[in-house]
Amino acid sequence: MSDQRTLEESGLPELLGRMTKDAAMKYNGGIARLDLVKGHPEFVNQTYGLWDRLATEQALRLPLIQRPPFLVARVGTLKTEADYRQSLTVTDPVCNISKWAGDITGKSAFTASIPQMEEDVEFVWASNEELGYPNGATRIQSYEAGLKLGWKPCLASDAYEIRRRYLNQPLGEWMLIAHEPIADSDGLPKVFRVEHHVDGLWINTNYGNPDNVWNASLPSPALSLKGLDTFFAFFTKITFMLILLWK
Repeated sequence: MSDQRTLEESGLPELLGRMTKDAAMKYNGGIARLDLVKGHPEFVNQTYGLWDRLATEQALRLPLIQRPPFLVARVGTLKTEADYRQSLTVTDPVCNISKWAGDITGKSAFTASIPQMEEDVEFVWASNEELGYPNGATRIQSYEAGLKLGWKPCLASDAYEIRRRYLNQPLGEWMLIAHEPIADSDGLPKVFRVEHHVDGLWINTNYGNPDNVWNASLPSPALSLKGLDTFFAFFTKITFMLILLWK
C-alpha cells in the first residue's frame, strides 16, 4: 500500500537536502559551474525529472513483492462507455483510440467492466522475465504468476484509466493490460495495451488468446491495489514491456 506519511513526517526532504549538499561539496566542476546550475531556469523541473527517473529505476531493482505502485488512480468516476472515450479527448496531449480499441470498447463486456463505486486503485507492473519466464510466457502463465504474488487482474476499463493518466510514457514503450479478454467484431479475443508512438499516445489492442506468447523483457500487464488487497493488470511494455499491468 502507499505510504500514508506526509513528506514532513517522512524526513525525506531533510535527508535529500543533506545528500544534495554532500554531492555539491564533492562536485568537481567548481563554484562557477555550481553557480550556473543554481541560476538555471529549469533547475527545479529538471531536478524533479531526475528524481522521477531515479525512483523508477530503483523501483525496478526491488523484488516484485516490494515494488511500489506504478500508478495510483481514482476509478469509478466515469460511468459510461462514452465517458471513457471522451476522457481521452481532454488530456494534454490528447490520447488516440485505435479502431481495434474502439471496437472492443463498444462491446457489452467493456460496459460490464465499468466500476459502479469510486475507489483508489494502485497499479503495478512487471516483466515476464521477472515473473519467472525468461523466454516469454503465455497470457495464462503471466496471469497465474501475478495471482501467486497476490495480485488480481485489472478490469478492461482500467486501460482507459491508465492511458489518460500515463501521459509521460516514454516514446516507443507499449504495455499490455492484464484483464479478461474481450471478443472483437471478428470474434477474436483482445486485450488493451497503452503505447507511445511517434504520432502520439494511443490505446490499442493485442491478441489475448490463452496460448499467445508474450515477450520476456517487456513489462507484463499492469496491476492495481484496492484497499488492503493487492491487484494487478498485465501489459506488454507487454508492461505487463511485455510489462504486465495488474491492479
